[in-house]
Amino acid sequence: MRNDEKNRDVIEERAVDLGSLDPAAVDESYWARFRFRVMTATADELFRRRLIAETTVVGVMQGWSRALAPVAALAAALAGFLLLQDVTRGAGPLALEEALVAELDDQTLPTFLDDGEANDGAFQFAAETF
Repeated sequence: MRNDEKNRDVIEERAVDLGSLDPAAVDESYWARFRFRVMTATADELFRRRLIAETTVVGVMQGWSRALAPVAALAAALAGFLLLQDVTRGAGPLALEEALVAELDDQTLPTFLDDGEANDGAFQFAAETF
C-alpha cells in the first residue's frame, strides 16, 4: 500500500493542468455548438445507417433480384444458344484433358506438327497454346 501512495504522489507532482487547452474554458457554449455542427453535417449518413439497420436479409435479396433475375435469364439464354450451335465447325487445338482421353494416332509430336494437322499448336492449356 505504501508503494501505491508513493506512486500516486509522484504522478500528482508530474501532473500538468490541461484546462487551458479546453475550448469551453473560454466559451462555455463551445461543446453544444460543436455537437450541433457535427450532427448537422452527419445527418444524411446517420439516416442512411438507420435505414440499413432496418434492412433484412429478405429485403436485400429482393433488391438484388431486380438486377440479378434479368442477367441470369440472359446468361441462361446465351448458354442455351451456345449449346445448340454446331460444335463440329472445325477441329481447333485440343485441350489437355481432351488429348488425354482422345484416341489419337501414335505419332510423335514433331511428326504431328510437320503434317500441318495442328493449326495453332498441339495442346491448349488454360488460355495459352503450347
